[in-house]
Amino acid sequence: MLQTFSRKLNIRFIGVILGSLLFFGCAGFDKTPTPTLSFLSHSKLYRGSYDKVWRSIQIALSSYPIKVNNIDTGLIETRSVADNEIFKVPFEDSKASNGRRYIIKIRVIRMVPKDGNEQKSAVKVIVKKDITLKRDFFAAPERLRSNGIEEKTILYRVGRELLIDRVIEKAAQNSSPNL
Repeated sequence: MLQTFSRKLNIRFIGVILGSLLFFGCAGFDKTPTPTLSFLSHSKLYRGSYDKVWRSIQIALSSYPIKVNNIDTGLIETRSVADNEIFKVPFEDSKASNGRRYIIKIRVIRMVPKDGNEQKSAVKVIVKKDITLKRDFFAAPERLRSNGIEEKTILYRVGRELLIDRVIEKAAQNSSPNL
């Protein structure tokens, strides 16, 4: 009787261990690979008010589908965009991978000098492009490094919009009669 009791106890113990391994074993394994490359972001410092820089970013990103647009936190994020859908690099081949998609994240940071003078304030804009490649249905998405051209193009467009805005303001001031 003692042998049958210990045998039942061993079978239950083995069953509990196998059941817990099956239940918790797959949940604890992270299938997404950690990136080994450094994924750089591009940034630029613009002089001017936060609202004008934010408006210029909105104009520069007008052709992108926007997912997050929060002026209070200074974050803009696009929806997942297929490769070569919006921006095409002129010197690369036009073949686009169906599994290659990217998200552009823009962070806007207000920088005020220590003396508190709002006239000398600047705004830092950080652009980051997260590219993922999913080769097939079963494979985990692979993170790829960006060549940085689209990020630099967005920063250039923001700078041009700010310049156009300044020129329009200056022309309006010069044409208005002084009272």
